[in-house]
Amino acid sequence: MLAEISAAAYRLRLPLVLYSAVLTVATVAAGRLSPAPIGPTVATLALVAVAGVTAVLALAVMAAAQRTGSQRPALIVDGAFHTPRPGTFPLLAVAMLGLAGAAVVAPAEAGQARPVFWGAGAFGVLTLACCARAIRHGIGLTLTPHGLHADKHTGSVTIPWEAVDPRRVWSGPFEVRLRYTRPDLVRTTGWVVNPHRFRVDGIATGFVAATIQHYAANRTELVLIGQPAGQLHPATEPVSPPRSVEPWNLSSVLPLLALAAMTGAGAVAADVWAGRRWGDVSVPGLVAHLLAIQALLAAALLARGSIRLLRRRG
Repeated sequence: MLAEISAAAYRLRLPLVLYSAVLTVATVAAGRLSPAPIGPTVATLALVAVAGVTAVLALAVMAAAQRTGSQRPALIVDGAFHTPRPGTFPLLAVAMLGLAGAAVVAPAEAGQARPVFWGAGAFGVLTLACCARAIRHGIGLTLTPHGLHADKHTGSVTIPWEAVDPRRVWSGPFEVRLRYTRPDLVRTTGWVVNPHRFRVDGIATGFVAATIQHYAANRTELVLIGQPAGQLHPATEPVSPPRSVEPWNLSSVLPLLALAAMTGAGAVAADVWAGRRWGDVSVPGLVAHLLAIQALLAAALLARGSIRLLRRRG
C-alpha cells in the first residue's frame, strides 16, 4: 500500500503541492476570520494534524522504499533506465505547508508558546526552500546511452560514460558511489556538494551499481540502455572493489550515529520540557508531541542506516 501511495504522490506531486497550498491558505483565512479563540485554535490544530500525519507518512514511504522486500527487481524502462522516485518530498511539502500555516494562524491565547509555532513555521518554510527542486523533480538516477543523470536535493549531475571508472563503483544501503577517471567531464547544476554520491530508493542499490559498472566496462552495449533487453539479471551484484579503497569507514559513519542519538535525545528532552511548561493536552503541548515524534522517526531512520553501514563494513 505504501508503494502505491508513494508512486501516486510522486506522479501527482505538482497538483498535490498546489492543492495543499490553496487549502492551507483557505484554512488560515478561515481561522483568522472566525471568532477568537475558537477559530484560530481549530485552524491551528487542523494544520498541525495534517502536518503530523503527512510527515509520518513521508517517513514511512521513505522507510518502505529502503526495505529489501519492497525494492524493485529492475530499473524502470522508458527510453532510458530510471530508478524509482518515491513520493517522500511531495508529502513532506504538504507537512511543511501545514507547519507554516499553523505559525501564521496560531491564536494569541497561546501566549508564550507562540515562539514554538514561529520556530516550526520557519523550519517549514526553510525546508520547502531547500527541497523545492527535489519536490519538483524527485531524487534518483537516469541511465542513457550517453551517460548518467542524477537529480539531487538542490541540483543535478550529468556524467558521460567516459568519465565513469567501472572498477570504482560502490553500493551502500542508501546510495551508489562513483569515482571518475575524467572528473573534468562531469557537469553539475544548482548546488551539489557530493557529485559522486547518488541517492537510490525503491530498488536494490547493488543492482543499480552493477548496471552502471557493466555499461561503464562494456561501451559497445550502451545502445541497449532503455530497452528491456538491456536489463541485467535482478540478482546481479557489482564486482566488489578492493577492501582498502571502499569508501565506507568508521570515521564517516560514527558521526551520523552520534547525530541520530543527539537528535532523539533532544526531541525527548524538548517534548518533556514543553509538556511541563504548557501541559500535555494544550495546543503547544500537542504540537511539541507531534514534532518530537517526527524527530524521533528521523533519528531512528538515521540510526538504522548508520548501523547497516557499520554491519556492512564488518
